[in-house]
Amino acid sequence: MYNVLIDGFPSAYTVGDKEYKIRSSYKIGVLLSELMADPDIDEDIKMYIAIETLYIDKPEDIITALNGIRWFLSCGKSEIYIQGEDKEEQTDDVIDYTFDQLDIWAAFRVHNITLDDSLHYWQFVSLLPCLVDTPLNQKMQYRGVDLKTLKGDTKKFYSDQKKKYKIKPILTREEYEEQLKELEQQRGSYYMKLRAINN
Repeated sequence: MYNVLIDGFPSAYTVGDKEYKIRSSYKIGVLLSELMADPDIDEDIKMYIAIETLYIDKPEDIITALNGIRWFLSCGKSEIYIQGEDKEEQTDDVIDYTFDQLDIWAAFRVHNITLDDSLHYWQFVSLLPCLVDTPLNQKMQYRGVDLKTLKGDTKKFYSDQKKKYKIKPILTREEYEEQLKELEQQRGSYYMKLRAINN
């Protein structure tokens, strides 16, 4: 079992006595995470792109390749925990690499960490919750609050913050144009002109 405290951050996925070299930059992890979350890409195409993206030395069989992708994206935890077992369903995401991209970049810069190709994906993931006293950290905390444990004004406050900082879906150009048409129908052309001036 891989342990970064002993073995350092991996540059290969090891199965038995075989090593499959990987591209380990944080950029690769972000790309793969975004790829896997994209509902518009067919699953077979996702797997093909993911294998081509992660591996320098591709495994001979698809199962090994996919296990390696799961291992990489879970920062090695897929070897420790059985996926899904005794795991509460997570309904709210606390971070999105596209939606929060500028906040992520700024949080790393505030802590004098440069986001370059040498930063391993596992380092990137492990540092994210440590970027305290940044807007990113605050947003992640608000998004992750369990409202079921709160009452009264406290619950209302955190409910408002969760709504304010909720991760919004990325719209296609067509979806955006459709939204604008609906807004114009609902509120009139004068509102749209004011909106254009203020934006």
